[in-house]
Amino acid sequence: MPPLPHIFTDTKLETTIVNLTTRLVQSVAEGDWETYASLVSHDMTAFEPESGEHQVQGLDFHKFYFSLAHAQSATSPPPYASLPPATTTLVSPHVRILSSDRCSALITYVRLVQRVKQTPEGTLEPVTTTSQETRVWELDRKEGAWRNVHFHRSLVKAPEVIIKEVKAKL
Repeated sequence: MPPLPHIFTDTKLETTIVNLTTRLVQSVAEGDWETYASLVSHDMTAFEPESGEHQVQGLDFHKFYFSLAHAQSATSPPPYASLPPATTTLVSPHVRILSSDRCSALITYVRLVQRVKQTPEGTLEPVTTTSQETRVWELDRKEGAWRNVHFHRSLVKAPEVIIKEVKAKL
């Protein structure tokens, strides 16, 4: 397949979209509602596991989870408060400019979240969750700022979970 015309490639813009996405995902990890709200459109749409894979529109659905995290951190620290913070990694981000005016872009990537959890026995155990994510960004020409207008997130089961499920069916 021949390469895309130059009009649809822009390394600087692609880097901007990756950096904005990284900032957005980090704001989720840190429970930083102000940063999150500044990076998304007020009427954004989303499909994600928490919505039962139904489309949600607007910010109320997402604000609930930020408020929940904030409320939990305001109470006495949980027993795992001394655990290291989660680490988020965007694997293989791929940006595609969607319009010749360079005002819309799509990014796809795999998101890895590594955290440590405490087992009922009191031992520490590393846990990694994996999701496949797609985000659509649009340039708000009035404000000169990029906004995430849509995203889709699907969880990926770990191979050992899939094997366990298959064995259970046999």
